[in-house]
Amino acid sequence: MINKRLISTSPGIELPSVSGSTPSNATSSSMTLNGTLSDLGGGNVTSHGFYFGTSNIYSNNTKIDLGAKATAGNFSTNRTGLNASTLYYS
Repeated sequence: MINKRLISTSPGIELPSVSGSTPSNATSSSMTLNGTLSDLGGGNVTSHGFYFGTSNIYSNNTKIDLGAKATAGNFSTNRTGLNASTLYYS
């Protein structure tokens, strides 16, 4: 969740609208992370992606930066080398 009070933007610029969804294609050692950028807001999206790892504090996990995104829509990335008995957060 984004706390809008902590994000600084130029006057008149709206924040992008982004959400995550349930991982897909899950096996004992891999999964696909899925997200949707439904609105670019009022500016350019210079970075999008996921935090992924074993901590329930998302900023303690690895940042997976998928770079700039010029259009709204779905995005995903595959994670491999996972352990079946480990709880992962995204």
